[in-house]
Formats: sequence, structure tokens, C-alpha cells
Amino acid sequence: MKQALKNPVVVFILVVLPGILIGVFSYWKIRTNLTQDAFSRRSAIAYLSSTLLEERLERVHDLGISLATRVTFRDLIKQGDWHGARDIVRDIPQHFSFIDHLNIVSVDGLIKEDVPTMQGAIGTDVSDEDWFQKVTREKSSYLSNVKTRELPDSRSNIATFGFPIFDRDNPDSVIAVLGLEIRLNTIFKWSEYVDVGNTGFVYFIDRRGVLIANKDYSVDNETIDYSSVPTVERILAGNTGVEILYNPIEKEERLVAYQPVQKYGWGVIAQQKVEDAFAERDRTLHIILLVFGVVILISVTTALLIINANKHLADQANELQKKGKQIQIKNEELEHKNKELEQFAYVTSHDLQEPLRSLSNYTELLSSEYADKLDETGQKSIRFISEATTRMRNLIQALLEYSRLGHKKEITTIDCNKLIEEVQFDLSQKINILNARVIADKLPKLNGHETELRLLFQNLISNALKFHRVDVIPQIKVAAKEENGLWKFSFSDNGIGIAENHQKKIFNIFQRLHTRKEYEGTGIGLAHCQKIIDLHGGKIWVESQVNNGSTFHFTIPK
Repeated sequence: MKQALKNPVVVFILVVLPGILIGVFSYWKIRTNLTQDAFSRRSAIAYLSSTLLEERLERVHDLGISLATRVTFRDLIKQGDWHGARDIVRDIPQHFSFIDHLNIVSVDGLIKEDVPTMQGAIGTDVSDEDWFQKVTREKSSYLSNVKTRELPDSRSNIATFGFPIFDRDNPDSVIAVLGLEIRLNTIFKWSEYVDVGNTGFVYFIDRRGVLIANKDYSVDNETIDYSSVPTVERILAGNTGVEILYNPIEKEERLVAYQPVQKYGWGVIAQQKVEDAFAERDRTLHIILLVFGVVILISVTTALLIINANKHLADQANELQKKGKQIQIKNEELEHKNKELEQFAYVTSHDLQEPLRSLSNYTELLSSEYADKLDETGQKSIRFISEATTRMRNLIQALLEYSRLGHKKEITTIDCNKLIEEVQFDLSQKINILNARVIADKLPKLNGHETELRLLFQNLISNALKFHRVDVIPQIKVAAKEENGLWKFSFSDNGIGIAENHQKKIFNIFQRLHTRKEYEGTGIGLAHCQKIIDLHGGKIWVESQVNNGSTFHFTIPK
């Protein structure tokens, strides 16, 4: 796989091609969903408009039934008192604004009374009109098709809701017909209650496919036959749906939803220009195309970066390989030099100790053989030579031990509890003399160099014993805890403390803070500790205040 990623073609296929495929599929999916949303909105408008029209027609129907079944109203008509019957319903157009005109018609089709009174209306024969024929023949209410009402002083397009008026004594006998006329502009206003969107509109048709209301059509003009429009044909067939259709009358494509009003045989059509119906979809898709363009651009850029990165990494790998070989050679040379240096340190220390032993022997010989012949100055000089020889021997021995730290790089599992016990045993004489207390918490087991860690523990405890305060019993506390994947150890004492400005340099080799008369030593113990901690990949530091003790901290990886 790693080898394949070095091929630019493979990188392009893995990085750019998925983005293109996902983009195309997402675009198609979103376009389909947004298109379906536009269809659903138009369908919902048609359904809502259909429900609204049916509800308003139901109100007219309920009003007509209520009027046609009034007892007094029917009795007056049976008695031939047409004027009296008119008085009962004379306020209806005032109280119900959707009723434009009301006719009381005899069974032979002549208008006997009307409300409000229109010139020339009384005596008009309506027996050939569809609503009168349906009501008298089927003895039930009926909503007419659109017709033009022409009177001497007015002309308007209306629809008439006819209701049979039955004889109370003979319920199967129709004695008159009540006609409630609704102007088309009233029906058109009903459609305005529905939010149809920008450039959208709703229109109604009757059962013949004649236009009832349209925003571009004056309701009092000549009626228009829409029966040839494909949408109207579907409604007249009783179908419901939504689709994009070409309107031959308006000569343009429109998104059209159609819904029949089954009970009355009318229909509702909600339509909108195609470009307006899908304007929101197209805007959204335009934004999506821009986003996908950015994604593809990012993908191409990423692919180029990967290709360049692969080339750069290949160059780096070659360079690292060369440097690795160079480092290997240097390591071999360094290892060889270290062996030479170790041998040199051993030979040097051995060669230096040999004249020191001779000097020490001759000094002891002078002291024992000629002590009585030397004055006080001579004896004092011999003591100085002897002490200097001893310090030199100890210093050489310490240097030799320092150079050998980490020589044996065998790592073992070490129980620090056992290690601290052994160190206490080794220092028990000094501990007992000072009556000191060494308190150790439960310590962990860890992997490391046992000899070096023993020396580390021994140096820290030995220093705490050495630098104790006069007349204060030394107390040393050893603890450890886990912290960020490391073991953090602390060796605390109640000794003389270390000034802040000396707390870093005490880990340098041969660094002493006191004279040899005050405290003996080579000044290399803490340098040992630093080297041992470095060998284990940790850190060592001290926190201290003068005359208030010290705490040496160090960390070792788990």
C-alpha cells in the first residue's frame, strides 16, 4: 500500500476520484429531493385550496338546506304567498356576504321573488337551466356550472346552488326551488387565502372545464373553456397529481398540481412557472456546485501535496539512509574510541596509583624511621604529604568508577524495596553512629542497571548523613509515585540544605560547596548520580532551603 501511494495515478484515484463520485451522487440526490419538495409544495397548495373551496361550498350548502327546510317558509310558499316567503329570507345577502342573489322559483321554472330585487328578474324562466332541472328531477341540492347572468341593468358570471323545497304534508313533493347565486369574484377571493408563492396562482374549474377564477382573468368577461388543457382533462377524469405540463393557452411550461372537488364535480389547479417553482432549488444547487468545486479543488491540491510529499519523503529517506550509514560508521568509531578511553582510564589510574603507593610507602618510612630526627615542621610536612597522597588516591579511584558507569549495560528488573534495604545495611555503621532514621515508603519494581541504581541510592543517602545539622538527629525519607508514565522518586532529609544559587552546579564533577576540613569527599558523588539518571533516560534535580533540609527528586521511565 505504501508503495502504491508513491504512484501519482493511484494518489489521484484515491484522493480526487472519490470526491468527484461523492459530489456527483450527492448533487443528484439533493437535486432529486429538492425537486420532490417543489412538487410536494405545489401539491399541498392544490390540496389546501381544494379543501378550502369545498369547505366554503359546504357553508353555502348548509345555509341553503337551513332556508329550504324552514317550516314557515315552506308553508307560505305552499299557500302561494311568495312575498311573505321573500320577507323571511330578505336579509340573507346582507348577513352572508358570499350570497350575491337569492331566487325563489316555482316548480314550472318561473322566478317568483328575488333578494335583492333585480330589474327584470321576476318572471324570468329558468326551467332550462342545469341546476333547476337537476333539483326538480333528482330532488336534491345541486351546484350549477358557470353561467352568465344578463339583466337589463347588469351582467355578471355566477354559479347557482339550487335546493328543493318540499311540501311538509307530502315530503316527496317539490313545491318550489331555492336558488342561491354566488358571483365568481367571491369564489376567486377564496383562493387568495392560500399562499401560492411568487408568480404562482390557483384557479377553479367547473364540471365542464370552464374557468371559474384566475388572477389574469376578469370574472365578468366571457367565460373561457379550459377543457382542452391537459391538466383540466385529468381533473375532469377524477385524477389527482402534480407534474410539469405545457399550457397551450398560456404557451409556457408550468409546474401544475391538480385536485378534484369530488362532491361538487369542480376542480382546483395550482400552478407556477417552472423557472419560479424551481428557483429555490436552482439557487441551492448553485451553492452546492460551488461547494463541490471547492472540495474538488481541495482534493486536487491535497493529491498534489501528497505527490510532492512522497517525492520529498523519498528524497529524505535516501538522505537518511546515507546518514544512517554514516552514523553507523561513527558509532563504530565511537565505540572503538570508548574502549580505548576506558582502557586509557584504567591504565592511567593504575599508572598514577603506582607512584602514589611509592610516595605513600616512603612517607610512612620517613615517619616511622626518622620521626625522632625531624623537627615539628618536618613532621607536619610529612603529614601533609600523606594526606595529599590519600586524597589523590581517592580521587583517582572515584574517576575510575565514574568512567566505568554504564559499562555493563545489562538491564534487569529491580525491586527498589530490596535495594534500599541493602543500601541501609551497607551504611548501617554510619547510620547507627548518628542514630539516624531512614524511612522508606513502598517502592516500585522497575527495569534498569542494578549496580548503578544501588550507587545512586547509596550516594543520596550517604550525602544526607554526611551533611546533617549539628545536634539534630538525621532523618531521611524515601518515596516514589507514578507520574505521567514515569516513576518519580524523592529522597528528603532534614540536613543543612543548599543555597538556591548552588542547586544546579552541585551535579557538576568535582564541584564542592564546603572545605575538606568541614566535610570530606571528592566532589564527584552527585556527578555520579547525574550520569546514572542520564543513563536511565530520566532527570534529577533538588529542592532545598538553607538549614531546612533538601529533597532530591529524580525520574525513571516505567
